[in-house]
Formats: sequence, structure tokens, C-alpha cells
Amino acid sequence: RAGALPTTIEVAQLDTISPNLGQAFLYNAAIAALAAIAGVTAVVSLRYRKPKMIIPMVLVSLSEVIIVLGVTAGRVTIDLPFIAGIIATIGTGIDAQIIMMDEALRKHAHIETLREKLARAFFIIFGSAGTIIAAMLPLLVLGFGLLQGFAIVTIIGVLSGIAITRPAYGAVIEKMVKE
Repeated sequence: RAGALPTTIEVAQLDTISPNLGQAFLYNAAIAALAAIAGVTAVVSLRYRKPKMIIPMVLVSLSEVIIVLGVTAGRVTIDLPFIAGIIATIGTGIDAQIIMMDEALRKHAHIETLREKLARAFFIIFGSAGTIIAAMLPLLVLGFGLLQGFAIVTIIGVLSGIAITRPAYGAVIEKMVKE
């Protein structure tokens, strides 16, 4: 934004990207997202070792990405900050799901029911989401285009997680633990 900094900005270089390079960028972005999902799946697989626990985590994470893509469709440019925001969304989503699963499986002497365990997990997750959003707000308000894009995608990912995918995953855990 012109005038946002107390100094003048000098354009050092201006490039034009051909449509072919744009297609290559989208291909590389898709590869990066798939690599992130594969890495997360590998780590979760090492941790839990049961497909019954791993598959729902990965599917919920993918659904979160689809929600972010749907919310931002036509409004946000798919660029490097967008991809970084998607990867941050995947990371924070899996982190929250691990917290939920570990709390559900943990043997607490003073917490008896699964609902109490999930309530404890949600308390942690909401606190984490609040700190992520608080960290993104300065980038959103004071940042330039690239930083704003990262902040927007990350905030949308975190909000969709706490509003939609975490409660859905909580229901999955309840069903899994009852079986």
C-alpha cells in the first residue's frame, strides 16, 4: 500500500510471468501440498499405527483444506503465501486432532468421561487458535499483499477448524472410542 511506510518505495525489478510458468507454479503448488499431506500422514502413522485412527485424521485435514479453498475461491490469488497458509492450516489442524486423540486415549484419574476429556482438549485447541489468530492479525492489518494473503488463509483455516472440523472430529472420536 502506497504511503503505508514512512519511506519511499523504489521498484527494483518488475517481471511478467508467462501462462506456461503459471501452470508450472500451480503444478508445483499442488506437489507441495501433497508432500505436506504425505509428511503429516507419515508422522501420524508413526504415532498411532492404526488405520482406524490415521484415516479420519487425514480425511478431516483434507476436508479443512477443501473448506479453505471453497471459502477463498475467486477472492484470493493462489500464490506462495496462499500455499504457506494452506500448509499452516494442515499443520495446526493435525496438531489439534492429535491433542484430541491423545486426550481421549489418556487415562486421567480425575476425568472419567470421554466428554470431559474432549472438553479439556477443546479448551487447549481454542486457546491455541486464539494465539494463532492474534499472531496473524498484525500481518493482516499492517502487512503488505503477500503477508496479508498468508494471514487471511491461515485465519480462515483456523476458524474453519474450530467451527467445523474439530467438532466433527470430536464426533468421530466419540464413535471410535465407543466401538
